[in-house]
Amino acid sequence: EGIVKGEKDKSLSWMQNLSEEQRENVEILLSSISNKVLHDPIVAIKEESQNGGALPYIAALRRLFRLEDG
Repeated sequence: EGIVKGEKDKSLSWMQNLSEEQRENVEILLSSISNKVLHDPIVAIKEESQNGGALPYIAALRRLFRLEDG
């Protein structure tokens, strides 16, 4: 979500030339792409967490996406 907002903020200069409806459509598209990219990994982590095997995956995700604890 933060990445999408950051990229959207960077695009404000050319997005201001769009109509309100077009800007909303761009935001919907960005959100949809983000959700589709993240859906399968999130489902896999949830499945692994039920088996107690999610910790290595969580560690990998934290490292790949440079996420901090807390």
